[in-house]
Amino acid sequence: MLREAREARELAQRFGPDWSSDIAGFKSVLKSLENMGEEVHAGKVDDGFMAAHRRTNWAAIEALRHISVHDYEKVRREIVEGIVADHLDDTIRELEDCLRELG
Repeated sequence: MLREAREARELAQRFGPDWSSDIAGFKSVLKSLENMGEEVHAGKVDDGFMAAHRRTNWAAIEALRHISVHDYEKVRREIVEGIVADHLDDTIRELEDCLRELG
């Protein structure tokens, strides 16, 4: 999941400040975010681990995946932009902290 979060950030940076206006940039970033949610949805993140690390909004990560996969036409560009701009760096730091705790 951390790899996907870092990849989403890197892709947004690579496509530049207007990444979400570029269809390839938008879809690339969204796919990485979707993959993060898939890890939660598929049970690859242990429930106990999620309970112990409540700073990460696991439900929101999974919800974005659900919308992207099942209701793509409802994906709102400004929401995805906000996730990247306002939450992705914090999520990356939180995931890094979680991994450090695991040793």
